[in-house]
Amino acid sequence: RGYTISNLTIARDSENYCGLFGQVYDSAILSEIVLTNVNISGGANTGALAGNCTGTISNCSVTGIVNSAQKSVGGLVGSVSQSKISYSSVNNIIIRWYDDISNIRVGGLIGYGYGMSLYNSFAPSLALFRPLFKSLAPSFNFDTALTNSSNGSVISLISISTSIPIFIPL
Repeated sequence: RGYTISNLTIARDSENYCGLFGQVYDSAILSEIVLTNVNISGGANTGALAGNCTGTISNCSVTGIVNSAQKSVGGLVGSVSQSKISYSSVNNIIIRWYDDISNIRVGGLIGYGYGMSLYNSFAPSLALFRPLFKSLAPSFNFDTALTNSSNGSVISLISISTSIPIFIPL
């Protein structure tokens, strides 16, 4: 609780569940963690704080670069299920992905989310970068509670079905 970690580097391009914590389980609570100037590279389910989370995240923030060679990549968490995230943010983050799979899940805060609660969480300053990629059309699905959270750049896929095209200039 109440930690700042600067210049964290993780280089595991071929491994899934990459982040400061690979997987955060049900009863775990991550609180008041600040990650600055990160450089994280991983496979599926990659985020700066956690690759996958089914626990609780509160008052956490991230700045830096997150790279993924596969799907479900987010600035804070790669994938989230049955979790509560509150008062958390990413700022001045660059997210890069390199796979041409059709169901890529990329979000500023969370790459993929299912059955979760998101409160007062934001991704205000974000750059998504994909070499040789012309558009990204993630699906937004709302059986998830979003309260006072900026959506769009926050989560790429939640889980039911309304498509919102997002165009990223080359």
